[in-house]
Amino acid sequence: MSRAAETLSKIPLATFSIIAICCLVYIYQFLFDPNLQQFTMCPRLVIYLNEYYRFITSSLFHGSMMHIGMNMMSTMAIGSSLEKQVGSFTMGFTILWGILLTSTIYTGVSWLLYLMFDYERMMYQHSVGFSGVIFQLSVLETNLNPNRMRSVFGFFQVSSKMYPWALLVILQFIMPQISFLGHLSGILVGTLQLHGAFDSIFPSDSYINELENWETLQLITTKPGFIRLPETGNGLRRANNAGLVASLLAAFGFV
Repeated sequence: MSRAAETLSKIPLATFSIIAICCLVYIYQFLFDPNLQQFTMCPRLVIYLNEYYRFITSSLFHGSMMHIGMNMMSTMAIGSSLEKQVGSFTMGFTILWGILLTSTIYTGVSWLLYLMFDYERMMYQHSVGFSGVIFQLSVLETNLNPNRMRSVFGFFQVSSKMYPWALLVILQFIMPQISFLGHLSGILVGTLQLHGAFDSIFPSDSYINELENWETLQLITTKPGFIRLPETGNGLRRANNAGLVASLLAAFGFV
């Protein structure tokens, strides 16, 4: 077995699946060269022309070979680590909702900036790529490993909880053309999910256990890369009686 094949075989199922989907979409882009702006996230087109499909396509399409390469390498590293701790079904639901929720927050913030401050740049801006969801996954993964220090491109170290925020700032300085709001939306989704804001739309651990035992899903659950829900639960459901404000303060490392 080659080293590449060995590496691919170690990627858990849900993470491997989203990487495969994004790569297949990019192959389509390479072969047929569609107009990328037909698939990007553009809040004005979503709100006023009802092009809601952009909520999904904007995460799956990419702008260049380097763009998808960097995003898929990050997805492989962060997604694999997270999926091994929460299970494949939980990871799959997290990715699916992450695609929709990051796009929703991106659109909502852009619209509010326009209504409140007459700032319309974000309404017309086109953004594309899976990086918003990657930032969501990064928040979840780093908070499941809260006591580790992480290096930011070898320049300095920060705590695990602060790592997504450090990446947000540093990447914006290194590559100012990337979507700051898209990445910020991912961090907010991850933070809100971690602190229970989306518990009502995510399946419970007991339901995940039921899914894993359905005979009709054995084609999935018997795959080599499938990860079952840990006996202790997925670790992402954390009671937060202090409310949303405390959740956001926790994201910044203040509590």
